[in-house]
Amino acid sequence: MGSLFFDKDNEYGCDAFKPFTQSNRTDSPIIIVKRGKCSFTKKVREIEHAGGKLGIIVDEVDNESMDQIIMVDDGTGNGIRIPSIMINKKEGEAILDFMRSATPDVLNSISVVTTFDIDKPSDHVNYDLWVSSSNERGLDFVREF
Repeated sequence: MGSLFFDKDNEYGCDAFKPFTQSNRTDSPIIIVKRGKCSFTKKVREIEHAGGKLGIIVDEVDNESMDQIIMVDDGTGNGIRIPSIMINKKEGEAILDFMRSATPDVLNSISVVTTFDIDKPSDHVNYDLWVSSSNERGLDFVREF
């Protein structure tokens, strides 16, 4: 659970964020950015460095199926410790439009709750291994696996 923040001067999250003020709020910042202009990894790293506990990335393509998009690591994601999600453009723009027009008092009274429910349909575990061809440790793992 946390407060939602959007920096209109860094809407894509590709640069370092200016400090987020939470007035008297004690919950965790959730930072929303737009997709594009830099890698997912860069965005999430900048969000984490700003103190964000969750990154929300708004898609830039209308009616794109979110289950067909994979937010891949650009090879620099080692060490990122916060989760990130991507939402579709229609819903993301609705949130951003509200945030742009809301008063500070209204924004300070809103909290966002995010849960990650993982269904367990059977006793089998399905997994994918993703490695970068430029990462020698990843290639060593694949060889040994």
